[in-house]
Amino acid sequence: MKARVQESADFSLFRTINESMQQYLREEMRMATPTFPPGFLRCKCVGTRLNSRALSYTTKGKKFDVDKVKTEMVSALSDGTTVYLNKKEGFTPEFEEGVSYILQNYTLSNTYGQIYLFIGPGTLKFKTVPQELSEEAQNAARAALCPPSPNVTGVEADIFSRGGYLSLQGQIKELQVT
Repeated sequence: MKARVQESADFSLFRTINESMQQYLREEMRMATPTFPPGFLRCKCVGTRLNSRALSYTTKGKKFDVDKVKTEMVSALSDGTTVYLNKKEGFTPEFEEGVSYILQNYTLSNTYGQIYLFIGPGTLKFKTVPQELSEEAQNAARAALCPPSPNVTGVEADIFSRGGYLSLQGQIKELQVT
């Protein structure tokens, strides 16, 4: 009989500690994330861009005929502090420009120095109320979507080892229209 009384006292203590811990965690969760639970990403699509590139082509004299083209839409998203890029094949973007979203079960990759957001079949994507972003956050997202290109003349020795886009500067000596 004495062992039974001891068990229920231990169980009562366990229950009290468990309830206190659950209350503490609920309070921490409410204070830390007032709008959505952790693991969710709330972001706004700042802009989209269409990318097309030739996968194969043929030449006939000085004329190039493109045989196969790869087209993808790139979206720039921001949560106010971090910029995410998303690529999707085709002409329809994954995210609408100016719309805010809440995402869950997404994948992030920082392979090429920019954070890419990948949407899979298990990703939950919800449109939500408009999210206000600072002008600075919007400009950072636009710069990631269309990065500035440094000006070059074409005589630089390292022109082919530079990454990204380059803007050639110079004068047109002859223009031939066919």
